[in-house]
Amino acid sequence: MRHKKGFIILLLSICIAGFAGVANAETPAADRDIGKGRLQASPNNESNRSLSADVVPNAVTYVEDFADPLGGWTGRWFYQNTNAENFYTAGGSNCDPDYRGNQPDGIWISNDRGCNTLVAQSPVRINFLNQFGDNATSFSLDQFTCITGVTFNIYDKNGALAASDTLPSDCWNWTNYSYPLSNGISAFEYSYTGSQVEGNTSIDNVTLEVGPSWNICLKDVAYPTTYEMNLEPGNVLRGQAFFPSADFPAPLTGYYNNSQKTASFSIGYLVSNATRHYWIELPAKTGYTWGILGTDSSFYDGPRAATLVSCGADSTGAGGGDGSGAPE
Repeated sequence: MRHKKGFIILLLSICIAGFAGVANAETPAADRDIGKGRLQASPNNESNRSLSADVVPNAVTYVEDFADPLGGWTGRWFYQNTNAENFYTAGGSNCDPDYRGNQPDGIWISNDRGCNTLVAQSPVRINFLNQFGDNATSFSLDQFTCITGVTFNIYDKNGALAASDTLPSDCWNWTNYSYPLSNGISAFEYSYTGSQVEGNTSIDNVTLEVGPSWNICLKDVAYPTTYEMNLEPGNVLRGQAFFPSADFPAPLTGYYNNSQKTASFSIGYLVSNATRHYWIELPAKTGYTWGILGTDSSFYDGPRAATLVSCGADSTGAGGGDGSGAPE
């Protein structure tokens, strides 16, 4: 999914020089002196983000905007947890970590870490190290490329292809690409067939939303959705429902009755204005479910028998409400 975020206004003479430079496949855009401007857009879906944040207070949003001094990014999360590098450093033309060249905002991306290490070959793959993206729920970045034949791929935590976009040759026009993640992220990648990506493709505002590590994972045998949660103090169940669609991740809240060994929880879907409810007995994980579509109850899915199964590393036994155990 992509949304235009900016545009450039150039004098005719600069436009002609810029397009001539892009046509030269042997000259990376990073080596061309082209100015640009960008309109800053407000984040979308703030209400959804706030709702998720209220339900999952320990979720974290990481953002790298390559602010001045540029070298500061080498001490922050994106550099420390990936193999990403600034093209100027990798290419050896200027290994000063603060050197921007002709890129005033983000960086010209490379996957060759260190000074003068550049190997220009496809694909250019940026890996998240040490399972850093395993619990990620969304990934976005602003980017543009000055060449044709570039495919942008996202891979989930198991290495499976999760999303793919063909990038247009649109030099200096930033576009935001946003991806919901149902199974984390292990890498993003640029594959190409013509001129090299490194020195011709820029990124900025790299954003990774990471949820908590859930210790309970349940799945209704009738649905592909997974319900992941923690048992918090006060016997509160809190978490999210996951499925690859616009409704997800959807906030989940509930309660575990330690004396009766039952659990009840509800899921509030973010887009379709619907809810689903469960009441189950433990440790059998059997009970009932029902749902409502819309606040006017225009659709009511009456109670039916439900069977849940474990889909992750549930703790064994039932907790006493101190957050140390989980209903099995």
